[in-house]
Amino acid sequence: MQSHVYQKSNRVKGGLARRVKRLVGPRNKILRGYLSIKDRSTLLLTEARSAIELCQDDWDIDFTYTQKDI
Repeated sequence: MQSHVYQKSNRVKGGLARRVKRLVGPRNKILRGYLSIKDRSTLLLTEARSAIELCQDDWDIDFTYTQKDI
C-alpha cells in the first residue's frame, strides 16, 4: 500500500476529490432537480470536510478506492 504524506498532498487532494465525488454522486443525481447549484456544491464541500476530518490524524491513508470498496 502506498502511503501518501504531505509532500504528495496534490495526489491526496485528487484522490479525496474522486472519493467524495463517488460518495455524493448518486445522491446528487436524485437531488439535482431540487437543489440549486450552490446547494449542491455546499453538499459536496460538507462531504469533503467530513472526509478530511476523519483522516486528518492519519495521513498514511491511501485515498484511491475502487467502486467495489465503496
